[in-house]
Amino acid sequence: MARRNIPGISVGIACGTREVTARYYGCSNVEHDCRTKAETVYKIGSISKQFVATGVLVLVQNGLVHLDDPISCYLLGIPSAWSGITVRHLLSHTSGLQRESPGFDPYVPRPNHEIVAAAYPLRLLFRPGDNWRYSNLGYSVLAELIEKMSGIAFDKFIRQSVFTPAGLSATRTCSIADIVRGRSASYLDQSGRLTNAGDFLSVRASGAFTSNINDLLRWDTVLRANTVLSAESRAAMESPAALNDGTLVPYGLGWELASINGRRLVHHGGTLWCFRAEFARYVDDELAVVVLANHMNANAREMALTIAGFVKRELVAPPDVLVGLIERGRSNLDETAGRTVPRMLSPEQ
Repeated sequence: MARRNIPGISVGIACGTREVTARYYGCSNVEHDCRTKAETVYKIGSISKQFVATGVLVLVQNGLVHLDDPISCYLLGIPSAWSGITVRHLLSHTSGLQRESPGFDPYVPRPNHEIVAAAYPLRLLFRPGDNWRYSNLGYSVLAELIEKMSGIAFDKFIRQSVFTPAGLSATRTCSIADIVRGRSASYLDQSGRLTNAGDFLSVRASGAFTSNINDLLRWDTVLRANTVLSAESRAAMESPAALNDGTLVPYGLGWELASINGRRLVHHGGTLWCFRAEFARYVDDELAVVVLANHMNANAREMALTIAGFVKRELVAPPDVLVGLIERGRSNLDETAGRTVPRMLSPEQ
């Protein structure tokens, strides 16, 4: 933290249901000298994707959606070029959709259906199922599917069908207008000086949620208990997607997949402007490590994977594996692609 000028970090470790350890370092808000604590809430960026995926799988469990159905079965008016895209393709980033919709601007709030419709003229990057490319747009389409099939806003559906039954009391939709108890600010360095990072007025479905250490560790317990999701649904989430030629890719349904010394790692990173997050679940070892930080210099993935090696020697990642996972995380910077410093808002805005 001192070397990278990081104000605040929260770390959580869960070893099955036997032991949970959480530590909170530094400040969640430097200006008001607010220390990080159990209740500190961070934006979690693309860790949100697993919750969107869970919402879809709840619909699957209820018989309202089928993973291998074309999305045209559920969404009217989509382009003919999208007719070969299935629900599974969207969840696993194998749809061929572009990474971003031209309709999304973090400083201009727009309804999700407008963001999706703005992408209709874009060409597909490849035939659905032929390749893998990270797509935030795909998760906006999934949010539309949830709304169409549930009849309510996607975030409300996920709150009712996922967060409430799981007992996640601090996990909710990002908002700069609502009062969120324990909300952390975020920071960056400019010319060697710590500065406020500003905030986005709009957040897409791919990075929709905020959470804290306690909720995310609880979510790991809920997943292992097969309560919100069945064992079959969880297995689908944690299994690599297969391309049309049978090649397996290191991504399931809303989760990244890897192997550390032969042990399965189911994980995901999150980057929402200057917040950094990593949620790492070593499913064979019943170990979960969560790192949440409020500065763009924080490498949450490196910290989480290194901490896992502290907890269990067998999980020390070989240097080449660790570097590869870190680089893959950097290539998937979900909500900040193409941006360096945000436009600061004037009082009128």
